[in-house]
This record gives sequence, C-alpha cells and structure tokens, in this order.
Amino acid sequence: YVNLGVPIGNGIDVKLGKMVSLVGYEATESPANWQFSRSDAFRLAPATQMGATFGYQWNDTVTTTAGVINGLDSLAMNAGADAVNAIGTAGLGSGNFNRSLAFVGRVDVNGPKTSWGDFNAFVAGFYGNENPSFGLNTSNDQITHIWDIGGLWNKPFNVKPLALGIDYLYRNSAYSNLSAVGAGGVGGASLDASALSVYGKWDWNKWFTTSGRFSSSWYRNPGAPAAAGGLATASL
Repeated sequence: YVNLGVPIGNGIDVKLGKMVSLVGYEATESPANWQFSRSDAFRLAPATQMGATFGYQWNDTVTTTAGVINGLDSLAMNAGADAVNAIGTAGLGSGNFNRSLAFVGRVDVNGPKTSWGDFNAFVAGFYGNENPSFGLNTSNDQITHIWDIGGLWNKPFNVKPLALGIDYLYRNSAYSNLSAVGAGGVGGASLDASALSVYGKWDWNKWFTTSGRFSSSWYRNPGAPAAAGGLATASL
C-alpha cells in the first residue's frame, strides 16, 4: 500500500492499497503476536483489506481511523486458509472477489501511564454488502458486520514483567437469499459467532518470554437446523 500524510490539523494518515485489517486484536504478522498459534477470533476477523483508510490523531489519547474497502480479505489467494471467507471453488483459493464496497472503522485509546500500569484499548467495526460470487452466484449477497473490542494492560499494579490482554469479537454474516445458498457454488448458511480471548505474558528478561492464552468461541447458525450444528461452542 501507499502511505500519505495530509497536512490538515494534526495530520491525516492516508493509506491506499492492500493492507492489514483495522479489525482484530491479534496481528497478521506472526512476530508481533505473543503466541505462535492464533485464537478463533483471528479466523473470524478479516486479515487484510483493500481500499483507502483515513486516520487522525486528535490528541495523545485518542486516534480514529475510517475506511472504504472492498470487503473481507480481498483477492487473498492462499488456498484453504479461511473457511468462513472461502469461496470454495477449485482454483480460486480463499480470496474474496467482492464487487461491493464495505466500511471499516477503529478508535484507539492510549491511557495515561500510572502506578497501576499502562492501559490501551480499542473498538473496531466492519459493515459490508459482500458478494463473493466472481460469476458464481450473483443472486445471494452476504451482509457482514463485525464488532471487536480489546484492551492491553502493561505492568499491572506496577509488576513490570507482566502484561495482560483481553479481546471480544462478534461477527454476523447473513445471506440475503438463503434459498440460493449452494445453488450457485457458494456453500454454507448464515453465520452468527462470537469469541472471547484472554492473554497473559511474562518477560523474564529481554531474550526470554512466556505467554498464555485462553479462548472461548460460540457459534449460532440461524440458517441451519440444530442437527446440522446450529449451536456450538469451542474453547482453547
């Protein structure tokens, strides 16, 4: 992507192209995560986005970002990576060939440094009319909205080696025409899911760190009968 700075007010941070999504607690770049593995919330959230975003730092505490993008993980040709976003057609991989626009936004809050620790929090959202048809099923758009809220507490109670994090993500993807699902090659019914993750990290020194994560996710599929997995939970 191309990153531009527009000299208006405190400066508008403009990004154009394909970039990491604004939604999600865990980073797409593995070295930036505390664990090698990912939580289920990472799978439910988009990894990348293609379009334009505009960020503005209002002060030392609050930064807001909004963007117009081309849906979830546009043209991500890594085969089989994400069953939620997958087209499921041989040769196309798991990309999204959406031809409709979507909207994404994020608010980041950096709290003051105190004797109780350093606090950072964010809330992010996504809304879009998804049409992953690519000539397959043009009569069945998918309306997706995602809400994600998370926070990081560094040095809690002045315990300097310790850091704690929490994230909650909710996703709903509803097809506009359930009777057309599967008729044109796009399988699956509407998705209604949420995931909660709690993180902990201890820095023994600048070379060695240990961390842990507990995640629990809930799936409710309003378009499928109970016998077909209409309600499910998972924990890790």
